[in-house]
Parts: sequence; structure tokens; C-alpha cells
Amino acid sequence: MWIAGLLILCSLLIYGMVMIFLPGSYTIVASNQIEREIQQLTDTLTQTNYEDAQKVIEQFCYKNQAMVSINGDGTTLFFGSIDDPSKEGDEMMTSTGEVLFANREEPYYLSISAPVSAGKELTMAFLKLLPWLLALILLISALGAFLCSRVLVRPVLEISRISKRMAHLDMTWDCKVNRTDELGILANSLNTMAKRLDTAMKELESANEQLREDMEQLTELSRQRRDFFAAASHELKTPITILKGQIESMILGIGKYKDTGKVLPETLKEVENMERLVKEILAISHL
Repeated sequence: MWIAGLLILCSLLIYGMVMIFLPGSYTIVASNQIEREIQQLTDTLTQTNYEDAQKVIEQFCYKNQAMVSINGDGTTLFFGSIDDPSKEGDEMMTSTGEVLFANREEPYYLSISAPVSAGKELTMAFLKLLPWLLALILLISALGAFLCSRVLVRPVLEISRISKRMAHLDMTWDCKVNRTDELGILANSLNTMAKRLDTAMKELESANEQLREDMEQLTELSRQRRDFFAAASHELKTPITILKGQIESMILGIGKYKDTGKVLPETLKEVENMERLVKEILAISHL
């Protein structure tokens, strides 16, 4: 719609400028033409006999719708007439001067009056053509807007839609702009970038999945280690308690613990059990 509106506006501006300036230019051209015709008539009369001048002047009057008067030798002759001199819009050009005929020695006074169109006929013609011209402008503008939207605007809208999907990290698309200009190069670049980003995102997702699996494995190992140390600490408490009880009983000489020679082998056995557990804990801690 914007393109159609701009085309219509430009067409109307051009038409208005032509309608305004062309009549003025036409008036200037018509005035210059009349001046040239008058000058040509004067030059022709200087080479014509007085008796033959009537035919030349009548031809001039018929051609230019002018009125000519010749005054000299006590007589005044009038040639031609101006049709409807009060006609609105026409300007009158009047020229006076002396002319010397080929067979006369005394000069004659020549007076010429000719209408010069002010160009209003052209303005009226433009106004009459305006409705048809408006219809033509609307048709051409609509066709031009349609072609511009197909050629220029549609690819831009497609690229804009693709860029919005890229902003949401959606790479499941293909920019179908089959052109060889800058828009086509941009579309191909977007397609290439999308493929590379999609590959990178898939690799990143795969790495993230592997990282999650590794984290889960580390979590499981940490849990197993905690469980092991909890069990090992529990297992160590029992022989420590037994050793502590036996040693205290031997120190106090209670019951069978008076016979240290019999009790010490049992104590050594508990120490060996503790040594074995400590070695297992050290082995696991180095894994």
C-alpha cells in the first residue's frame, strides 16, 4: 500500500507540474512564432510591389487569424479580421512599423494585431483527461506495487520471518529466496549459518547429555563412597571397642584377662582385622 501510494503521489505531482507549466511555455512559444511570422511578413513586403502585397497580407491574416492595416499615400487598407476578439483567455499582440514596398519610394505604416493563445485550452484538455488519467495511474500504481512486493518486499519479509525464528533458536527452516542479487546472497548466508548453528547445537546437546551422564555417574560414585565409609566406620568401631575393653580388663586384671598370654593373641587378631579394613579404605581412596 505504501508503494502504491507513493507511485500515485509521484504521478499526480508530475501531471500537476505539466498542467501548470506547459500552458505558460505554450504561450511563450506561440508569441515567438507570431513575432517570427510578422518579421517574415515585413521582409517579404519589402521585396514585393505594392499591387501584389494584398495577396501576401491576406495569406498572413488567414494563417494567423490576424488583422492588418496599411496606412500611406492618403489611404488606409484593412485586411483580415479577428474572430471573437473578446474570447476569454486569448491575448492580443500588436505590432506597428514602417514598410517600404519594392515599387514605392515613400514608406507605409503597417499595423498588425494577432491573437496569442494563453494556453488555457491545454489546461482544459488536461482537466478533461484527468479522470481517465487517474484510472490509468491507479492501475499502473497497483501493478507496480504488486511487482515491487513480489520482487523486493516479499523476500525481505521472508528473511525477517526467518530471523525471528533464529532469535528463538529454531533452526528447522530453509530460506527459499532464489535470487542472485544481495537478497539472494543474504538468504544463502542465512541457510549456511543455520546449518552450522544446527550442527553446533546438536554437538552441544550431545556434550551436555554426556556431561549429565558423567555427573550422574560421579553422583553414584560419591554415594557409594559415602556408603562405604559409613560401613567402614561402623566396622572399625567394633574391633576398637573390643580392643579397648580387653586392654582395660588386662590393666585392671579382671577375670580371664589376668592371663595376658591367652588374651593377647585375641587382641592381635582384632588388630589385624583393623589393619585389613584400613588397607581396603586406602585402596578405595586412591581410585
